[in-house]
Amino acid sequence: MRKEILLTGFGGQGLILAGILMAESAVLFQGLNAIQNQVYGIEARGGECRSEVILSDATIHHADVDEPDVVLCMSQMAFNKFAPLVKDGGLVVVDTVFVEDTAKLKPGSRLKSYPITEICSKATGKTIMANVTALGILAQLTGLISPENMEKEVLSRVPAGTEDINRKALYAGVEAAKAG
Repeated sequence: MRKEILLTGFGGQGLILAGILMAESAVLFQGLNAIQNQVYGIEARGGECRSEVILSDATIHHADVDEPDVVLCMSQMAFNKFAPLVKDGGLVVVDTVFVEDTAKLKPGSRLKSYPITEICSKATGKTIMANVTALGILAQLTGLISPENMEKEVLSRVPAGTEDINRKALYAGVEAAKAG
């Protein structure tokens, strides 16, 4: 099994951290091999960014995400650029707070739309943890990393005193994915 995942959006959304959390969770708690890479523009916030994650139960010899199985799009620009790269039958997950036009969806791919930022805000009163909510959605939809193992990694990395709010953000995503 080898799965390629792209987490895409704009700087400041925490997508680089989300990719790191996904990769570390896979290695530390799920028993998988993982590679994580990131690409971002020169802007501190607001510019294009993406986190590339490869998960495998075998040694990973090729570290590039060429044809992602899963693409998370947290901005319209990211959707337009990266959603068409998803492999045939692959999954594209969008945050409808930022992605309104899905016309460039590749035929044969699957689209799941959630107001990720809004879900996070309703669950926590904040939007800053929308990346964690997205991880909950991806954990539930893909089954690559269990929500419980994702929780272990998230809670090991967040600042002391924010564990409960991050847990709420994660499981709000899990529940949204369960609901459809």
